[in-house]
Amino acid sequence: MTVRLSIAVRVVLPLLLPLCLLAGSPALAQGVLLVHDAGPAPAPDEQEAIAWTRDLLGHFDVDVTVTDVHSYRPGATDGHDSTFYLGLRPGLALPEGFLADCAQTTAPLCWIGGNVEQLLAVGAGKSFGFTVQAGSADLRPGKVTYKGSAYWRDEVPLPLIAVTAPEACQPIALVEAGGERHPYAVRAGEFRYFAELPVRLARMPGAYLILCDQMHELLQEPHDLQRTALLLVRGVTPGTDAGRLALLVRELQAEGVPFAVEVAATEQSAGSDRRVRLEQRRGLVSVLRGAQRTGASIVGYLSDPDPESAASTTVAKRFNGTLNGLARCGLYPVAWSASRRAYDDNEASALGKLCSTLFDRAGDRPTVAPMPFLVERSDQGQRVMPDNLPPLTRGGGEVEAMLEAARRQAIVPDPCLTVGVAVGAPAAALSLLVDGLHESEFGFKDLRFDANTTSGESLQVSTVASQHKLAELVARGWSATILGPEPGARLAAERASRRFSDAVVHPGAMVVSYRGRQPKVILSFEGDAQQVTERGVHGVARLIVIIAMAAGGVLFLIYLAQLVQRRGT
Repeated sequence: MTVRLSIAVRVVLPLLLPLCLLAGSPALAQGVLLVHDAGPAPAPDEQEAIAWTRDLLGHFDVDVTVTDVHSYRPGATDGHDSTFYLGLRPGLALPEGFLADCAQTTAPLCWIGGNVEQLLAVGAGKSFGFTVQAGSADLRPGKVTYKGSAYWRDEVPLPLIAVTAPEACQPIALVEAGGERHPYAVRAGEFRYFAELPVRLARMPGAYLILCDQMHELLQEPHDLQRTALLLVRGVTPGTDAGRLALLVRELQAEGVPFAVEVAATEQSAGSDRRVRLEQRRGLVSVLRGAQRTGASIVGYLSDPDPESAASTTVAKRFNGTLNGLARCGLYPVAWSASRRAYDDNEASALGKLCSTLFDRAGDRPTVAPMPFLVERSDQGQRVMPDNLPPLTRGGGEVEAMLEAARRQAIVPDPCLTVGVAVGAPAAALSLLVDGLHESEFGFKDLRFDANTTSGESLQVSTVASQHKLAELVARGWSATILGPEPGARLAAERASRRFSDAVVHPGAMVVSYRGRQPKVILSFEGDAQQVTERGVHGVARLIVIIAMAAGGVLFLIYLAQLVQRRGT
């Protein structure tokens, strides 16, 4: 009996021991905790700061929990991989439990903004290695030095950081004022302190890039070194001159780089209340369809709500109206662009379900710093492309400014640039810009080789990043048309046909799926006048060759018939 018990203990104990240790150990840390002190009803500027920081964290593969500091539960820092604190209200008394946890945690902690003196007082037994004095009017540095480059900040008072223990604390970046250099941000082990949240965009690019770069190290998420740029033709409306757009498209095609075109379906007519539709401008539609036919991506522009029209109040109605208006022109948007006036925070979730890729135009929010990389809003799963370079409009010094901004954006491991180009931009400036980006080792992004989805009520557009069967991409009961990836390739696939389930869609193709009959498209050529003429000449030439060959064949058959008849006679 004793022997059997001993054997049982030796067999069972090794199995139970790990379970006991797991049960007695604390829960595994997960995600990032973003704590702010703006209360349950943040002011508009505070809300923007929180949203901007949350979007930055959306670049990384982490779950983000946002909470107000007064709702903080003791021990929450240990339940997360890292913690970020936004001190938006200097002088606000922070809860003791939060301060104690921050002073004792060994996980990465990034303290941004005010109230750090409360942390230093609570953690007196833990040497952070620095002290902070309140900002004075004398310390208004506009330049921050980081990794050998200078970055701009608003010239407002900055708290003075003094390193007291160099062995424990090192400056991350420096500012210079009054002939002296002071730390702009410091690091003590896994703790980082930024004296301000660099959200306000004084000049482009700004000191916010330092925080963006430090996030990669603090979150311990290595990224591949990859620099990408997307050329985006901005502001094409029904009033755009078709000839100037055709010239720009031809210049972009000559550069041999992929590009996208932002298109609005309607425009307010000058001097009247009437709205002009894109389908009324068939020459312009021809140029756009020609660009799409040869590989350009269409980006739909979501219009702002019309306060006088109740029908256009919701983002879904305006979205579907624009999608259908572009589809009537034979244009199929793979991504969307919107100003911050086009939708509010309550409609962001609805917009996330309508399109998977959005250009959230920073130009409409000049006070908020743009993103240096692609981010994802995890609650909707929507990718947000950055709007982080000044546009190319007239050339001249603009090219140098854009290339300098691109080089500074490259401080982060994986910068993603949106390079806006206006219709009418000089060809020489465009060529210089493309060459400069190539020299800075930027590759050019092709939206048609990403997985993008536009989901309307009766029309869906999907791009393919990897090979799929058509049935995997189209909703049940819908039919589809495959465009590309070869220029001009088109395949209509009805759900009832046998080849539907067997059809394979290759990377770079667009799948336009629809309910019921295929939507009607206005009659229009594809390409500008020169391209249409060239295709017409080539078509006529091919037709003449075919007629000549047919005539030669007929004559040859007549000759053979006569020859047979003679021999028979």
